[in-house]
Amino acid sequence: MIGVANYRLRYRPLRASVAISSAELGTFGTLGCLATSNGQDRWGITAGHVVTRTNARRMDMFQPDLRVVGALVSEPLTDMKVVAGLDVVAFRIARTIATTPAILELGAWQGVAEPVSGMVVMKSGFATGVTRARIGQVDADVFQVLPEAGMPPGYAAFAAGDSGAAWMSEDAMLVGIHVSQGQQGAAGRALRLKAALSRLGLRLVV
Repeated sequence: MIGVANYRLRYRPLRASVAISSAELGTFGTLGCLATSNGQDRWGITAGHVVTRTNARRMDMFQPDLRVVGALVSEPLTDMKVVAGLDVVAFRIARTIATTPAILELGAWQGVAEPVSGMVVMKSGFATGVTRARIGQVDADVFQVLPEAGMPPGYAAFAAGDSGAAWMSEDAMLVGIHVSQGQQGAAGRALRLKAALSRLGLRLVV
């Protein structure tokens, strides 16, 4: 596994799981996946709270942050897609930036699927890198993410900074976007990606 600091590098083509930040907040979250509205454009999907706390609808997004010259990764003052009541946002990636449908350290995804209780999943995120977990209770829009059984005390499957990361099944299907974490050893929470994409009016890039 690469060092977590390497998540702040500007990989080209752009891929998921790299660190991103917004002009409003300046703190790091994780780029979850890439989507499109028409097969030509590219949108970055992440947790809403990674981007804004004021429900702003236009925002500059950076990879990794605004202190780095040339780090703007979105279209300038990109119009963002949001879903009322869901902690998810899509921002339009600059047309000049090439992308690839893959997750840093995990490789290419094959598609999007529904989460199933008991399913083993993995993610690659800015804060804790590559980790494994299992899905707990699945509800209408969200599902629980539980540390995988048998891990030693202190194992962190997720932490602040992993928000926005995509959870992927063992057969490389994306099932959710990480949005929150409990105390050490407690359940985290993720959005059901398939439903979120549909409500954003986007589809996964494959």
